Amino acid sequence: AKTMARTLGARPHWGKLCPLQTEEVGALYPRLSEFRRICRSIDPAQVFVNDFARLMLGFDRADRKVPDPIK
Repeated sequence: AKTMARTLGARPHWGKLCPLQTEEVGALYPRLSEFRRICRSIDPAQVFVNDFARLMLGFDRADRKVPDPIK
């Protein structure tokens, strides 16, 4: 996967083994920062961001907006 990504720009299937690092994924998806921005606007609490997505797509827990509890 790493060799194919580097030499051919191949993007591994997310549901399969994906040994790439965040930087390698970013190089394959030039609009990744735009995708993260859209995700943050739709899901500010990162309810749909799991550890794998956080690692692969570069989401930061510090960016997570936790809603105020109902008083």
